[in-house]
Amino acid sequence: MADSNSNSPKSGSPDRRSFLKIGAGVVGGLVVGGVIAYAAKPSTTATTTTTENMTSTENMTSTETMTSTASPVTSTVTSTLPATTSTVTSTLPATTSTVTSTTTATNTSEISAQQAELIAYSGNADALTTLGVEEAAVVNAAANVIIPEDSNGPGAVQAGVINFIDRQLWGEYGTNGRMYNKGPFIMPNTPGPLTVPSATGPITYTGGSPATAWNAGQTYGYAMTLRNFWRYGIQALETYANSAYGGNFETLSQANQVACLTDLFNNKPTVASFNYIIPSDFANELFFMVWAGFLMDPAYGGNRGMVGWTLTASPGLNSGNFYGEGQTPKQRATSPTPLLLKPVSTAQFQQSLKVAGVQSP
Repeated sequence: MADSNSNSPKSGSPDRRSFLKIGAGVVGGLVVGGVIAYAAKPSTTATTTTTENMTSTENMTSTETMTSTASPVTSTVTSTLPATTSTVTSTLPATTSTVTSTTTATNTSEISAQQAELIAYSGNADALTTLGVEEAAVVNAAANVIIPEDSNGPGAVQAGVINFIDRQLWGEYGTNGRMYNKGPFIMPNTPGPLTVPSATGPITYTGGSPATAWNAGQTYGYAMTLRNFWRYGIQALETYANSAYGGNFETLSQANQVACLTDLFNNKPTVASFNYIIPSDFANELFFMVWAGFLMDPAYGGNRGMVGWTLTASPGLNSGNFYGEGQTPKQRATSPTPLLLKPVSTAQFQQSLKVAGVQSP
């Protein structure tokens, strides 16, 4: 047996400590190099009772008081060695330990502010895949200007337009998947003369590039994907809102937000200050995508609750009898008083086919 801490009052269990003391003192053992060697003697029995009282008080940085009471502990150890028998009985009285401490004050106002910020952003952050939280705040504010909530019903924010735009930027739309994406990249309404390369050699257009309507489908001539077009456009909008109206776009009053977007439609910011994007191009794309998200099938992320279809009286996939209205498509087309139908989404229609057994689950 070896224990370098045998004489310490805090080492080992009470019976282990008492056993080592008795082994060296009573039985007559010799301690050599930490080992107790017992000499042969006639049988001897010794009983020793050890009583210890332990009370400790410590101050810690917590606001709690702990009191623990242990019942008296009695242990008996019997050891039999050649020609030697010793019995040790150790009894400890009840032990009570009390810890009292005081907590240091914390900056609760800072924690509350951070929690409020997280709550404000959580509705967007949970679902975003492409836009950052700050970018989404700008787009959401612009969408609310274009289609606000009013007495007619929910607006673009309530319809989840931000989720529609975010998903589109993640997919083919954001990567120019179905667009001609090769040069020359020349903006509409660019004065001439313009010289562009071709397979047969350079071609010069003295009159410049043609003027086209923004919704003609020919105005996008940027050497970047639409995902980056939106990212740079949002940055430019924030920069212009700060310089012209004294704050980030999402923090401006509604009147100043309307004025700021009107400036973009009228190309009031310079192209150079707008990350080399024609401001009206970004404003028009923003306007188009907000309306698309408001009126698309809910399967694409927007038009939640079909609020866009309800506002515009669009039936979606309801051909006249989905809810038991009792009309055929022909009756609807020839009726002098058309029936206002409740809209039906693609998901509802597919689920009805599964229920009817037309389509397997």
